[in-house]
Parts: sequence; C-alpha cells; structure tokens
Amino acid sequence: MSSDTRSAIQSGPALEIWLATRLDTAFDEAMLTPDEHARYRRLRSPRKRKEFELSRTLLHRLAPTTKTFSLSHSGGLAALALDRSGRAFGMDLEVHKARDVISLARFAFDPEETAALARHPTALQLFYDLWVLKEACAKALGLNLVDALRECVFRIEDGIVGGRLPTRTEWRAYVWRARPDISLGAVVLGSEQPFSVRQIEWPMESAASWLETATAAGGGATLL
Repeated sequence: MSSDTRSAIQSGPALEIWLATRLDTAFDEAMLTPDEHARYRRLRSPRKRKEFELSRTLLHRLAPTTKTFSLSHSGGLAALALDRSGRAFGMDLEVHKARDVISLARFAFDPEETAALARHPTALQLFYDLWVLKEACAKALGLNLVDALRECVFRIEDGIVGGRLPTRTEWRAYVWRARPDISLGAVVLGSEQPFSVRQIEWPMESAASWLETATAAGGGATLL
C-alpha cells in the first residue's frame, strides 16, 4: 500500500468503501484469526472460498486492528467499509444475476415495495438496490436479515426516495452502481445529513466514482 493511500485511510472522510476485484498475492492463511480459520476450513464451495480469501485479505491488509468495519462479498468480489467516526453503520455488496425478483420480493419484502417492483421497468436492478440497503440496515441496526427485509421499508417512485427503519435514531443511506451489474449500499446511523464517501478499487488502489442510484434519510419510524 502506498504511503499516500495509507495516510488517506487514517485521515479520510466519514466513510470509506473499498471494492476488491482480485487478490494481488497468494492468500495467506496465517493472517486469519482462529474463528476465521475455522470458518474458512468449513467452506466447501470454491466460489465461497475465493470470496472469503479476497474479503479477509482486504480486511487484514487495510484495517488489521480495526474492530469497526462492515464486510461483504458476492459473485467473486468483496467490499470493505470503514468509518472512523465511531457511528454504527453497515454496507452490502451484491452482484446481479437473473432471477424471478417479483416472486422473491413477495416472499421477503413489504407488499408496497413488491407492487412498486412489479411496475418498474428495470425491476432486477431495483431489486438489488433494495436488497443491499436492507442488508446494510441489518448490519447497522444489529438485526437478523429476515427481520430487516420486512421491517426496513423503502418508498419507491422512479427509484428509492425514502424509507422507514425500526429505530428512533436518525440515519442516512446511499446506493451506488459500481458496475451495471454491481450494487453497493451503505447505511450510517446518527445523522440525516449527507456524509462524504471515499470510493476506492483494490488492489489498484485507484479512486472510483460510482453511479449514485439512490439516497434516503430519516429519523424514527417515518416513511419519507
């Protein structure tokens, strides 16, 4: 890691999101904690092992002593979010794949979200944008995913424009499209105000500017 990049991590903005596309060196099991090592050994799927290797390498290279982070992996990629402010937050990454999103939404989402998805011209992309927001909410609020899918509800017009979370704490959320088929979502608790986000792609360590597809904010249980 360059000294400029390391300095930016230490003194950077409120939220940093690193998107890892590949390993730059061979995976080193010695970096794993005992719990991580046990989990890694239980993985049988080559894809899941690859994602685990990538996500843990990213974490241990960039934030080896940090306890406040959010980690996600999907489709052979991984993402790491760091917030130095001490606020609760969550982040999720999803690589899109073709699926019957309306049927999935009927099972997992609020009925109004499902109805909006059924009317939307790009339902697959919107589904994944909603999914990353809900999973980011689960991490930020300490909910299990099933509860977050039902209880974190977002209002949809042309896109996601507001939301209701099961908390009295103020919050703000963003969704980005890092690629046409990659959604990233982040939720930060403690303020409705916009927060700055530094986006980096790794291992190139290059600054990114992902397409912002949604932002929402709220406090309490109000659907904006």
